[in-house]
Amino acid sequence: MDYQQAWSFLDNLQFFKIKLGLDAMATFLARVGNPQQDFPCIHIAGTNGKGSVASTLLSILTNAGHKVGLYTSPHLSNVRERFRIGESFISKKDFAKLTATITDVLGNDQITYFEFTTTLALLWFCEQKVDLALMETGMGGRLDATNVVNPLVSIITNVSMDHEQYLGETLAEVAAEKAGIIKPDIPVVTGVEDDTVKKIIMKKCSDLNSPLYLLGRDFSAQRLKKTQQISWNYSGIHQQYKGLPLAMKGGYQVNNAA
Repeated sequence: MDYQQAWSFLDNLQFFKIKLGLDAMATFLARVGNPQQDFPCIHIAGTNGKGSVASTLLSILTNAGHKVGLYTSPHLSNVRERFRIGESFISKKDFAKLTATITDVLGNDQITYFEFTTTLALLWFCEQKVDLALMETGMGGRLDATNVVNPLVSIITNVSMDHEQYLGETLAEVAAEKAGIIKPDIPVVTGVEDDTVKKIIMKKCSDLNSPLYLLGRDFSAQRLKKTQQISWNYSGIHQQYKGLPLAMKGGYQVNNAA
């Protein structure tokens, strides 16, 4: 299978109906060796800011000398944009090879587009022996295909109405789905601002004995005077940093960076 054949196969999966649930994903990952168990990861959910948080973490950790994978969605122009290690996208060769591996195991069974790309990301990160992977949810959290991972930490960015036909018709219902990435005893970091969403996350963390770190309570960000180059101060539990530069555009990105 070459790259064009791999791309065409994956593109055809878009015609299959979105299917929320983890049973099929967990079963299929077992058939390909459970690659998600072979490296640590950080799981990121939310409506707004997921990509910014993931990009910031990728930059920080890569510059600290770590080999870091990033799985994100959607892509802008090329599906390979979803899979990165450091600043490099997956090669056409690796994309084609792993697509062939997955289709061989899949046989006549069917999985969704997002389940396929998630599996491909996990296999690639495992094969490349990353030090850490950043896994961004596609939609929701509780039943999202990425929720098969057992992360070092779960991050929930701001939550607003999102995919109502799948996640619920109220903000509380959507928030509960996003909070579904919270796992027992695994730390949670969140920058949510809405009180309803915050209460749902706090209760879920309390129920699961998951340590919770809240923006504005446990850590904070302060934008300095408005100039073309954004700079800001960070204050955390153990560290404080002043005059940090921010490459991303928009003052709201300060909270995402924190």
